[in-house]
Amino acid sequence: MSKLFEEGIIGGCIVKNRIVRSATEEYMAHPDGSMREECFGFFEKLAAGGCGAIVLGHAFVFTAGRCHPRMKGVHDDRMVESFAGIKECIKNIDKRIMVIGQINHGGRLSDPEITEPVAPSAVRPRGMKTVPREMTPDEIKDTINKFADAALRVKKAGLDGVQLHAAHGYLVSQFMSPYTNRRTDEWGGDTASRLKFPREIIRKIIEYVGSDFPLMVKINIADFVPGGLEPAEGLEMVSALVDEGICAVEPSCAIAETKTINGAARPGITDSKKEAYLLPYADALKKNTGVTVIAIGGMRSRTVMERVLEQGSVDYISMSRPLIREPDLPQKIRDGKERADCVSCNSCFQPGDKGVRCVFVNGGEK
Repeated sequence: MSKLFEEGIIGGCIVKNRIVRSATEEYMAHPDGSMREECFGFFEKLAAGGCGAIVLGHAFVFTAGRCHPRMKGVHDDRMVESFAGIKECIKNIDKRIMVIGQINHGGRLSDPEITEPVAPSAVRPRGMKTVPREMTPDEIKDTINKFADAALRVKKAGLDGVQLHAAHGYLVSQFMSPYTNRRTDEWGGDTASRLKFPREIIRKIIEYVGSDFPLMVKINIADFVPGGLEPAEGLEMVSALVDEGICAVEPSCAIAETKTINGAARPGITDSKKEAYLLPYADALKKNTGVTVIAIGGMRSRTVMERVLEQGSVDYISMSRPLIREPDLPQKIRDGKERADCVSCNSCFQPGDKGVRCVFVNGGEK
């Protein structure tokens, strides 16, 4: 049997294969943050397609961290029912799928028409007009509690685990990066001080949900911008967080100022030589920590996925764009398909009111 379809374990949960649906915003929420009906159908297709684990797209932990009007929330106890419904629709199709909720705060990337964007420092993101307000120490402490509250709601909804979003230039990533965190108090400055925010979030989450509830993190290893987080420091930071009790890491990269060619979702992946572009960081992370590593980075072909797993430094393959076009891609690969149809055009990330979709299929406009 291909290693892609061997069972694995994440935080004590048995995962039926090594293919993970990486969290990607669905753009299918009501104004109150609950999920619209089409979101349930979206995840039913993914569940039927053969993934071993599904990470839901990010959910804001309170309104100050909402990135756009169609972003779902886990900011209120009323959202527990919505998350429980998504879990049930997935498990009704295949109870073996591990279902993970991702929690996030936009920070300086929050929608200024919804809330006043806040951040560790007043650094305006590229492409946005609003300069975020620097958070006070009391706001920082309150936000840590909000993350833990959100994680507890994920657990109460019956999901199998929670993933902290500490990548892609959102709030947790902003605290870690010297580009966006220019504070001189206990929450900024040297590596340890910039790491304090995610460290305290992880500790508080474990306090709320218990050490036996799987806690994962999606995290930047590097920003790829001048003055930003560099790989050596990023790996040092992640290693320190692993010691706090996280069970799996999905290493990623990039912030708002990163050039697309160096971003997390790079375009134009047309052949196998362009795949697995973040693998060196996953390799280094595994070597440094031994933690369960979930690798992302444009993997499109069965041959590359199997090679990455067989070399032993990666435990799971994570993807999303190919699954937007082909939610049944895992089953197709199992049946012998060599390569995903996804052309990595990234048009799926501009969904409008319809929700995330491939522009080449499923009623897309292209």
